[in-house]
Amino acid sequence: MNHYKSKNQKFTTGFTLVEILVSMTITILLSMSVIQGFSRSRGDVIGTSALIRGAIREAQGMALAGLQVGGVYRCGFGVHFILNPPSYTIFAGPNSANNGCSGYGKIYQSGSDTIISTRTMPGNIFIEPSSGDIYFEPPLPTTSINGVSTYGVTGTIVVRRIGGSVCPSNDCASINVSTSGTIE
Repeated sequence: MNHYKSKNQKFTTGFTLVEILVSMTITILLSMSVIQGFSRSRGDVIGTSALIRGAIREAQGMALAGLQVGGVYRCGFGVHFILNPPSYTIFAGPNSANNGCSGYGKIYQSGSDTIISTRTMPGNIFIEPSSGDIYFEPPLPTTSINGVSTYGVTGTIVVRRIGGSVCPSNDCASINVSTSGTIE
């Protein structure tokens, strides 16, 4: 900032053109980094919810196809949600020849179910599976949400950015799965 005297005034103060341009440049760069951070976190939420929808549809497709895992037919396929660390697992139920599937609880059971794949969420994302496990039993497939296959039941999985606001907002996305088999 320069101070100079003019004939009519004692002192006049002001900013030079260079000072104004430098401050505008700094302000623009900071604004761009903040906006980019917000859009990236929204992208993580949208991308992660798309991956989870894809995993649910993958389990549903395996049940529709009557896929064999380890050379045997399974009672069904499902997605199990893990809160810490935030992740989800696609799993195959027990061997259908061993127990006829009638006594199977349609939720992930460590030791008797086969893990097909496990995926971990990005570091700034967590999930809130209010519905528990989602399970598809061939041949239709019958859809169970946390072991319940009563028609009309809907389960919701919320994908949220850590430190974000509550849904609905740009910081989260909801996935709804109904026992009729729809995934939205």
